[in-house]
Formats: sequence, C-alpha cells, structure tokens
Amino acid sequence: MTEKRIMRRSTASPPVKSNGGVSKRVAPRATNGDEDEAYDPVVDTDHGDEGTDTIRGGWGASQETIDSTSNYAQNFKPTKDAQVIKILDARPYASFRRHWIDRVGIGKRAYVCLQSVGKDCPLCDVGDKPGAVTAFNIALCSDDGQPVLKSWDCGVKLTQQLRTFNNDPKIGPLDKRTLYFAVSKSEAQQRQQVSTMVVPIRERDLEEDWKTPPLTDTAIERIKEKAYTVDIIQMPRRAELEEVAAEMTGEDAEKPWGGD
Repeated sequence: MTEKRIMRRSTASPPVKSNGGVSKRVAPRATNGDEDEAYDPVVDTDHGDEGTDTIRGGWGASQETIDSTSNYAQNFKPTKDAQVIKILDARPYASFRRHWIDRVGIGKRAYVCLQSVGKDCPLCDVGDKPGAVTAFNIALCSDDGQPVLKSWDCGVKLTQQLRTFNNDPKIGPLDKRTLYFAVSKSEAQQRQQVSTMVVPIRERDLEEDWKTPPLTDTAIERIKEKAYTVDIIQMPRRAELEEVAAEMTGEDAEKPWGGD
C-alpha cells in the first residue's frame, strides 16, 4: 500500500501513532509570532501491519519508490555481484516469445512476438527467430529487510534449471517459505559465454553467510499483493512490427521511424 504524506493546517499538535501503539504529538513548526497557524507534517498511518509509520531509507526503499512509478514490469538483472532473491510463486506468471532487433541509430529493442498470442508475426515473416521467455515474480532482498518486486525474465537454460529446483524434493518448490536464491552473472571472457549462476540458500543461512535479513511473513504477503500478471506484458501493434520488418529488409530505408 502506498504511504501518503499529508499536510494539515491546525492550531494544535495532532496525535500520531507510534509503532508501539502509543499516541504522541508532533511539535508544531516554529513561527515568528505573526502567524496564527502552523503547518504540521503528519504521516498517514492508516495501514495496519502492512508498513511502518516512518518514511523508509536505504537503497532498497529508493529502488522500490522508483519502480512503483512505472507502468512497466521492472526486470531483475543479474550482476557479477551475487544478489539474494526469493521466488514468490512455484510457477511462472507468463511465458511468451520475444524478438531482439538491433535497429540502426537506435540499438537493440525487444518486441513481443505476436505468435505468443496465436497471430502471424511480421518479424517472423522476414526470418527473425524469437527467443522463449519465462517470467517469474521475485522479491529482491534489500539492505533494510524490505523486498523489492521484480520480474525475472528467464531464457530456456535458466527456466530448465529453475524447473529442476522446483521438482527436487530436497529443494523445492520454488516458493517454499524458507527457500532463497543467490544469483550472479559471470564476467565476459574470450571464448566463454556469459552465464548466470543460481545457488539455493536456506533461510537459516541468510544472515550469517549472506548478511541479509530474512523476509517476514507480512513482507512476503505484502509484496505478493503487487505481483505481476500477464496484463503487464506489452503487446506491440502489428503496424509497428510491419514498419520494423520493412526497415530490416531495406524496403523502408529512406523512411525514418515513426515518420509519415
């Protein structure tokens, strides 16, 4: 639930709930004596156990605030430094095909293949082969113990690995309450492809081995309420894909993207 910061005008200090449930008052802003009233900042605490009555700090809170302002799924990107995640569901929330097109003057762009929904795709018609994408809801564990919701878009190899973990009775299912994963990406080297490493972690080892606090039941349930569904997948217009296809085949070389 998004916390709201409300500015109220009053002549007295309004009561504010603390974490312990005890009421306290906020000191009024100092005035110069000419003002009859002062603005008292009050944090809205009408959210039960789902949050705190203070504004959060830390990098995790910063990223969550940034992500919450976007209409697009925020993708998880593995790095060479291991990141601790928790997979929120035992199965992916979406599976689709995706084209990566390297466009002149623009760079690589991703386009969901229309064959994902059973339609003919202009990019497939000109010979571009889409890749398979399997998307999982995950919680990226942050420095203050609060998770950040991400979509982990996995290719074939990663998907098969996660399926193996899910079906392993000693590890899975993926959303087991006490199961986390450390994810990292190898650095690019000559003659070696970049690979993603996924290591299962037991909750009891999180703080000692990974310096990461485990998520509370409340935090997990709260982030699950915001989990992505297939509705977040952005389907391109056929006309848009036809223009890209024409650009790829040189049939529209003189026409700028989006031109009349």
